[in-house]
Amino acid sequence: MLQTRTCSPQRPSLPPLATQVSASVAAIRAAAGQPLTLEVLRGVEPRAAAEGRQEGGEVVALRVTPDVGPEGQGRIGVQLSSNTYIAHTYPRGPGEVLAMTQSEFNRWGGEWKSGV
Repeated sequence: MLQTRTCSPQRPSLPPLATQVSASVAAIRAAAGQPLTLEVLRGVEPRAAAEGRQEGGEVVALRVTPDVGPEGQGRIGVQLSSNTYIAHTYPRGPGEVLAMTQSEFNRWGGEWKSGV
């Protein structure tokens, strides 16, 4: 997880949000051939990190220099993914089963309609 830190040209500040992957990619692409310091939080469960809790974690500073790609943009050899946590919700009774079913039906219908 990239952490928010003081912002400078060599040290862009990225908030721990769902949008940080695209912001990270943009920062790396903009730093082609220039040193870039990434601060990575390791050893924290995704759910705790998403809630802003960092206990037991370690911030590691990684200094990288993105290669210049074929289109002139910076590239490094890592795979980025967002910190997400999926919470499963189970119904507690028949009424909740019907409510959850209706909610999902409406969501799927909306997805279908926007895709047509």
